[in-house]
Amino acid sequence: MITPPSPPFDSSLAPAGRPTVVLGSTTGPLGSMHAALHTAALGSFHALDLDLRSTLLAPSWEHIAPFADEETIRIRSVWLPTAVTGLAREQRSRRLNAFLQHGVNGYGLRQVIVPRLLPNDDSGVSIPGLVRHLTKQSNGVIRLAIGVQAESLIQEPDHLDRITAIRRSVEEWDLDIALDLTGDISARWESEAAVAKMLPRLTLVRLESWVRRDGTVDTSLRGQLAARTIAMLCDQGYTGIISVNPRATSWLGRASHAATAAWAELLAQDIQNRYARTSSISTFNTPTPRRHASPDRP
Repeated sequence: MITPPSPPFDSSLAPAGRPTVVLGSTTGPLGSMHAALHTAALGSFHALDLDLRSTLLAPSWEHIAPFADEETIRIRSVWLPTAVTGLAREQRSRRLNAFLQHGVNGYGLRQVIVPRLLPNDDSGVSIPGLVRHLTKQSNGVIRLAIGVQAESLIQEPDHLDRITAIRRSVEEWDLDIALDLTGDISARWESEAAVAKMLPRLTLVRLESWVRRDGTVDTSLRGQLAARTIAMLCDQGYTGIISVNPRATSWLGRASHAATAAWAELLAQDIQNRYARTSSISTFNTPTPRRHASPDRP
């Protein structure tokens, strides 16, 4: 049983030498951020890791700015698809670009994650091309990361070799790596080896819950993989971003904002407790994440 934090966990007060914990979130199909913002505020999370890979429309700043300003919530990182395709793709691309620009200028956006770098083609508007332009304009404030989705990568028999190839590629282009451990992942995924091969370019890890809402340990395969990853990050002295994504388990498939926030706090506090227990272990000569140019980590 893991004891909930008291007073409420504040993700902005993580001690030096530990990761920054943010709330992993998604939007509604049409870009609504109502649930994400309310959950972050109730859980004392001041930054979001936002997944837009399955969203038709990017969020509207006109709708989210008043709430985000009042609660001091920032968008720390954004996951994007490879391209904007389908109906009204040009208009949707412009809306996405406006969202990213606004995020950089006023809402703490510091990392954008894309699945891979591809040239423009006729099938849609290339997201990597749009993001590369954004990073150049930001003069180093925005870091571009390649997203490694374990659920997809594990389908390949040589997934560890592919991770090595990805790391070499991002080193060549001075990019980062973001690891997504959400979804149904095979037991063949080697958590420790994967993390070791991604460091020191690994700067963000997106995890689902390894602790149940009642504070007991989740012994499912998904929970075990997440717990092993956290343990490896602790051992390696990882000080990047960890995004916690509690899974809704109510009979309607969705938990209340308050319940989800409390669950996310529980996960965040467990991470800090694990780091506290291993703080006396020497981490000399272990690779650490690259430092971002931004001085305002949330």
